[in-house]
This record gives sequence, C-alpha cells and structure tokens, in this order.
Amino acid sequence: MINNVSNKMEKIGEGTYGKVYRCIDENKKVYAMKKYKNRGEEIGIDVLREIAGIKALKHNNIIRIEEVKIKRNKIETYYEYMEMDMNRYMQTKKGKLEEIEIKYVLGSILCGLRYMHGRKYIHRDIKPENILINKNKNGKITQVKIADFGLVRKINTNEKYTPIVVTLWYRAPELLLGQNPYSEKIDIWALGCIMGELYSGYQIFKGDSEISQLFEIVSHLSTKDIENSVLSKLPYFKKGMFPKWNSKNYDFFDNIKHNNNYNIIVDLFDKFLEYDPDKRISASEALLHPYFDEVRDILCITPHHIFGSCLQPFPPILSLIEDIYCFDLYTPSHTSLFHSVFSLTPYFSHSRITPTSRHLLFDWLFLVTREFSYSFQTYSIALLFCDSYLSLNNLFTSKLQLLGISCLFLSASLNQVSPLDISSYSDITDNSCSSSSISLMSSLILSSLDFNLYSSTLFDFSSFSFSLLSSFPSSLPLSLLHNIHFYHLFLSFSFQFSPLSLSYSYFSISLSSLYLSLLSFSPSSLPFFLLSLSPSHRSLVLSLSPLILSFLSSLPSSHSLYILSPLSSSFKFPFISS
Repeated sequence: MINNVSNKMEKIGEGTYGKVYRCIDENKKVYAMKKYKNRGEEIGIDVLREIAGIKALKHNNIIRIEEVKIKRNKIETYYEYMEMDMNRYMQTKKGKLEEIEIKYVLGSILCGLRYMHGRKYIHRDIKPENILINKNKNGKITQVKIADFGLVRKINTNEKYTPIVVTLWYRAPELLLGQNPYSEKIDIWALGCIMGELYSGYQIFKGDSEISQLFEIVSHLSTKDIENSVLSKLPYFKKGMFPKWNSKNYDFFDNIKHNNNYNIIVDLFDKFLEYDPDKRISASEALLHPYFDEVRDILCITPHHIFGSCLQPFPPILSLIEDIYCFDLYTPSHTSLFHSVFSLTPYFSHSRITPTSRHLLFDWLFLVTREFSYSFQTYSIALLFCDSYLSLNNLFTSKLQLLGISCLFLSASLNQVSPLDISSYSDITDNSCSSSSISLMSSLILSSLDFNLYSSTLFDFSSFSFSLLSSFPSSLPLSLLHNIHFYHLFLSFSFQFSPLSLSYSYFSISLSSLYLSLLSFSPSSLPFFLLSLSPSHRSLVLSLSPLILSFLSSLPSSHSLYILSPLSSSFKFPFISS
C-alpha cells in the first residue's frame, strides 16, 4: 500500500489522457504517478484498457503498475519509476548510440513484444517516447520497458479495430491503406522505424499527412512489385498512385555503411519493414536473427527446451477455436447443462444472493447482450466479473441488476470495438439503474478486482502445459508430447469461454485438461501425474474433468468447435504418434 505521498510532486510528462508526476512516499520510494483527466460520469475506455492491459502483462520489459487508487471515476495509477524515455535519451546522446546499446534496446523491446503478442495483445503505439529506460552510474542503459498502453487491444480476428492508431511516423503501410482488421505486425513495423532512428539519429519517415507518409515510405523502400503485393488489394490503394522508385534508398544508413555488420543490420531492417504483414518477421523470429548474437546471453533469448524453437507456431487448426465467440455456443442444451451444473455445485454460496436469483440475472444479461449485438466473449466475461465481485463482497438482491449491467458495461468497454455509452445501459434497465449509479458500481467492481480484468489466453495455457510436461519421462516420443500438448490447449481454451468454467480457476482448468489429454494419449503416465498432485488437487481434477467433456458433448454436431473436437469421428490430430 502506497501511503503519505509527498505533496511536492514534479510533473514529468503529459499526454492525451492525463498528466504524469514524479512522487515519493513515506518510505522514500519513488514512483511515477499518472492522474487521468476527468471524463464526467464515465471512466474512459482507454483508461480501463491501459490499466487492465498492464496488469495482465507481467514481464521484465513491460512497465509495472504498483498500485491503482480509484474514487468514483477519478483514478490515480502508481507505476514503477523509470529515469527517461528513449527519445530523451537519444537527444542527450545527440543521436550517437553505441551499437551494443542499440542491440540491447531492440532486443529488450522484442522480448516484451514477443510476450505481449503471444498473449494476444497489440500495443498500437510503439515509438521512442513510449520506451522507458534506466541507466547505471556510467550512463549505460540497464533496463528497457514498454510503456503507455492507452491504445492496447486484445487481438480478435472476428472484429474490426479503431482505424487510426500508431503515431504517424511509425504507422505501417497497411494501416495507411485501410486494412481492418490488422494484426500485431503493426508493432513490428513501428520497431523497424525505431531501428532506423537509433542508427541514423533522426526519424526516417517524416510525413505530415497519411498520403505524405506513404510517399516517404515507398520512396525509400521502393515501389518495385508493390502493385502485385497484398497492399494493392487494400481499400485506399489506387493503381499508379506512386511514382516509380525501382530501388531502395537507405540514405539514413550512410553513417554505418562501413560497419562490419552492415549486411546483417540491413537484413533485419528489411524483415521489420516488409510490406506484406503476413510475411513481416514476428518478434519470436526476430530474436533468433544473427543480429542479436552479441546480446543473446544478456537478454536470455533461448528456444524452449522441449518443443524446439520458440518459433514453433500453434497448429493452424487452433486459430479456428476463436469461433467460440459466436452465439451458437449458447444452445438450449448448453443452457440446460449450465443451469443444472450450477444448481448442483456447492461453488456458489452467498449470504444474500440465491443461485436462482443469479441464474435469472445471467439469463437477463444474455438477452441484453443479444440486444446490443455484443459477442459471446463479452457476455461470458461479464458473468466472470459478476461472480468474482460476489465472491468478495456482500450485496443485496435489489442491487443485483445494477451489478450485472455494470459488469456488462466494463466487459464491453474492454472487448467491443465500439461499445455503447453508459446512458444506453441505463436505458435498457428502464432507468432503474441511473448512469451515475452504473459508473459508481463500475468503480467498486474495478477496486474489488484490482483491475485484473483480462482472461487467460492460449499463451498462458501453453506455458502451463510446457512447464508440466517438462517433468515427464524423457522416454515419451516428441510426437506424443505434441499431441498431449495440443489436446490440452484445445480443452482448456475452449472450455474457458463456457459459462461452466466460471466456477473454476485457470489452474484448475489446466490441470483437468491435462488429465484428460493423458487419459487419451498416454494412460501409463497417469499414475506419475496424479501422484505429483496434492489430494485436494486430485479430487478437483476428477470432479472437473467430466464437466469439460460434458461441455464439448453438449455442442451441436454442426458447431465448428465440435468438428474440431477430438470427440468427433472426423477429427485428425496434426501430429502422428511414433
């Protein structure tokens, strides 16, 4: 708890959403405190996404939040203190950085992006001002952290995003030409622009409008083959819109042409600034580039020791799992199963709210979600917020509708591209819940949950699977481990978005899914697995596993999740056992 912060605060920054101050608490610890601008009744979506995003992304190269203080809709966020941003550092060095420093900075940012993109987040505003550093006594960089998550977004291939993101000079060509939805590769393009800036000492593409920015880009990277590239299929592209520049012009690298590593530098730079986002290098791939050999040990860049390179993607079939966001999961048979499970489980116990009242609330929220045309994901996470709040607080039944609509408001703010304003939520309750009361309840929910608002991803379940399988006997064939891992991912991630999962933690779902995977592929490994668990965990696994299978069985046979499911007769695993 941060107490008795000194009134002598030094303003160190100001942005669109608030001001940042250097402050000191009673223990003489220094923080960067961000005061967000007052938005009236409503807590800004950008504020929610920034704080929740950083809370969900715990990594050495991502800024850390120490504490959030909230009173009604006024929020103060205390961050770990960093000395300066990269833009200011480059100014103090007059644009002349040592190459080892440049490699360390780029590698550190990539480590943060690899983690972020693996967890399905896009930063959407990578630039030197949003990269923070600390230095040692000799003035050398010792820490690099990605900051300012005001535009952070969870990746969802089924929805379009805000089109105007990323500061113009670091904006990828697919954004300038109207691609939507776009991918995490826009962060990689921005990093390529930073790489050019670190070597040259100045911004390499300085347009003053979107069309001017495009001309800056293509005049340096050439127009060769651009009309046959993926960019030519984008909404704002017109044939013949650019003059012919048939060769690349890297005049910003003139000062390093005699560098022994010039070819390696340019090779990575080219991969960062590939026109086609699908062909553009990923953060994982970039970290394995020879350019980083000199700093590999410092950055601890190593492939995973079981499944080979960290480059290894999830099997393509897994991308189809995201179809769970559609509404056909909530079928009549699924609804029946959902209610029967909750009426039988001792999970829900509240001194004032009965299970029946809770079921009625969830059914009403489902109708509201359909009315607003929100995704199943938004609905499911709203229920998770309701249960989490009720597990921590007493609440009268008369306030249950207010809790539900406030949870839906928060979930939509995080997960929908264009959520409705707060007055629409009041209207749907026939004004029995006012906008101000929804805003106040939202603040109470945020305080209770400490802004831990994002759910687990494939990356989390994969990491859990890796860590457990690493302790299994080395005699198990690699192809068998792959299949166990794949099945575990399938079960964990798909079950997580069922209302059935709201009773259970990420850890419980992972353990039970791994049990089912072993049961299917390596029954002989089950004694080893079960003996490694505590009695309480063994009991939980044996009770939850049937529910996971019941959920998959409840899906209609036409649903894509069922077709993908190993329960389906048409299913084929991507790996062949040996």
